[in-house]
Amino acid sequence: MTSFERNGAGYIYTDDWNGHTIIARISRISETGGRVGAEVAVLVDGNPVARSSPTLTSVSGLDQFWRKLNRRLKYEDYGIDWEAWAEGMAGRVLDAYRQGEPDISLSGVPVPDEIEFLINPYILRGQPNVLYGEGSGGKSTLALLMAVLMDSGHVDTRHGMTVKPAKTFYLDYETDEYEVSHRIKWLRAGMGLQDNDYDIAYRHCTRPLKDEADQIKEMIRKRWPDTPLSEVVLMVDSLGLATGGALEEAESVLSYFTALRWIGATSLTLTHVNKEGKIYGSIYTINAARNLWELQKEAVDRGRLEVGMFHRKANIIELCQPTAFELRFNPTDLVVESKDIIDSVVGDKKLSIAQMVYKLIEVSPKRRALLPKMVGERTGRGEDDVYNAVTTAISRMLRSGSVIEDPNDKDMVRLPSEQAEEEQDEWKIE
Repeated sequence: MTSFERNGAGYIYTDDWNGHTIIARISRISETGGRVGAEVAVLVDGNPVARSSPTLTSVSGLDQFWRKLNRRLKYEDYGIDWEAWAEGMAGRVLDAYRQGEPDISLSGVPVPDEIEFLINPYILRGQPNVLYGEGSGGKSTLALLMAVLMDSGHVDTRHGMTVKPAKTFYLDYETDEYEVSHRIKWLRAGMGLQDNDYDIAYRHCTRPLKDEADQIKEMIRKRWPDTPLSEVVLMVDSLGLATGGALEEAESVLSYFTALRWIGATSLTLTHVNKEGKIYGSIYTINAARNLWELQKEAVDRGRLEVGMFHRKANIIELCQPTAFELRFNPTDLVVESKDIIDSVVGDKKLSIAQMVYKLIEVSPKRRALLPKMVGERTGRGEDDVYNAVTTAISRMLRSGSVIEDPNDKDMVRLPSEQAEEEQDEWKIE
């Protein structure tokens, strides 16, 4: 009897030869330069015979493989034609690997009424999300905060996030389980959660993600068998080491995101900036991300850090306005609170002129003539220096409709929603 079936990210090939049952467990399938390799563990009548990593597309590679098997269990003693068996096994694996996913009719795909987030607006469900910023800037802490929120179901408006329950698998290339556990304990204490009852998975990683994708996918399936993959968030800290340290090479970055796609979970990848303050590495990091946020930090005083979150790219949603968080590191807990970026130190230093103008108008309607002075004071550049940039920003916002003139005072600019709210108030019955 011969059978060939899927087994996690690999396959199990079972065959009978001369009264002997041969089972091959095939895993770690990968392709480099058109050459397909795999790890193959062979058992005969339930007993391990060999474990090798042959190149399945290579005549010489298969030749070495079957000859090794024949040295262990000789044809004269067992009647197994290892050459024919190896060719049959390789053919089955290559056919299945190259077939890929089946084609489908798009008309039958259920389309949700709205874009789904696991954490709005930072983690799009089922998509590769990326958060980048300078080292020691709070990226890991914010990622773990999101993990705790998704795991605990804790609701607190202080965090400024809309959260759906989800599982988190933290792949750590930078620290260890003790530091990550300590941060989680601090964050939970800051939320008033004193127990140690949570389900956040952790793995200390040393090899590129592409080499571990099969095992990670299988771990997810075994740990949460009833949870859809899109409701599992793979947090990778950080991209450089997860690619094998070759961020400048397109192939290594593409292999990383291909591995994420193969695993099939929602992901949040943390990565760094270069000396110029731009996202480090290949342009393919930006291209592959479907939701890209930049974190910029500003130390306020001892034990207190402010970070700004700037939305740099989105494929299926509009770019969001910048946000900010304050992190307070106390002796026994870590408190994270969202705040309006216009009220933060990081906002004054990191917002663009156009962003600052919009945020000032968002707080309350403003007179056009006063905005250059307000922006000049906040940035420390002076009214004259920012005047042209401010007036240009206002003109563009008026043309796009993101702000409007007050119908009763043309020098006053406001958000469109404010006028709509006022018109609704006029019809309210007291």
